[in-house]
This record gives sequence, structure tokens and C-alpha cells, in this order.
Amino acid sequence: MANTLLLVSFVPMLERIVTWMVPARTQPDEEFRLEYLDADIPLSPEVSLIEARREIARFGKLTHEMLGMTRQLLTARDPIARDRLMQRLERYEQITDRIEVEVGKYLTKTSTEARNEELSGRIRGMLSIMGDLERVGDIFFQMSKSMERKLDDSSGSPRISGRTCSPCSSSSIRPSR
Repeated sequence: MANTLLLVSFVPMLERIVTWMVPARTQPDEEFRLEYLDADIPLSPEVSLIEARREIARFGKLTHEMLGMTRQLLTARDPIARDRLMQRLERYEQITDRIEVEVGKYLTKTSTEARNEELSGRIRGMLSIMGDLERVGDIFFQMSKSMERKLDDSSGSPRISGRTCSPCSSSSIRPSR
């Protein structure tokens, strides 16, 4: 009893030390990891499909975040903020590639265990959705690259094979008489 009372008095000090030792994250965690799927634990095909559906829903949310980042990139004026958004979009695109591969492997493994046609059809549908979501992620990334190229073009005039083209700048266009 005396030991407990003695240690309780040190709890605030221990809390401050631990808080100091483990810094808080300033940016959201953008590290790739599957939350719902674990290939090491054998599950029935039905339960595996439920877990895969949860992971696909999470993948959809990640793709939706990419949409938000692309919208922010359209309106961002600060070059530093644009660069951060470009880096995040590139990181998210790599994550979408890895999620498609990992969940695809999991669903393929599950399809070998599925014994009826209904489960096989659901697996094919999920694989199709995964491919579509990954393609959407690629499109957002390509849009960001196009915006980056457009912003890098400082002249604002259309460019043809490395030369600036202005509609009425040379003698090639002469008024007819």
C-alpha cells in the first residue's frame, strides 16, 4: 500500500518524461500498411471477402483524399505548398499501386479456396474495383504532373517543339490584299 502511494505521486513526472521522449506527429501518417488483411491467418473465403471489402473501402477513401489534394493543387498559390502537395500525391500514387498488388494477391489466394460460383463472381468484381481505383489514382497523379508542367512554363504562351508560338508575331501571317 505504501509503495502504491509513493509511485502514484510520480505519475505526473513520468507522464511529462514520456511525452517529451515520444514527439507528436505533425503530419498525418501516410505510411502504407493493410489494416484489415493478414495473409498469415487462414480465414474462410466468406470472412476473407468481408475483410477485403473493408480494405477496398479504405482504398476508396484514400483515392478520395487524392481528389482533395488535386483540387487544392489547382488553387494553391504558394510554391512550397504546391511542392508538398505534389510530393504527397506522388506518395499516395505509390501507395495505391502497392494496395492494388497486395489486395489482388489476397483475393487471388482467396479465389483458389472459393468453392462456389457466387464467391468467384464477387472476387472478380472486387478485383475490377481495385483496378479501377488504382487507375483513378494514376489519373490524379498524371493530372498533378500536367499541372506542374503548366506551372513550370513561365511564358504562358503555347509552346510548339520548344519554341514559343504567338499567333501574330512573325511575317508568316500577312494580311491579304
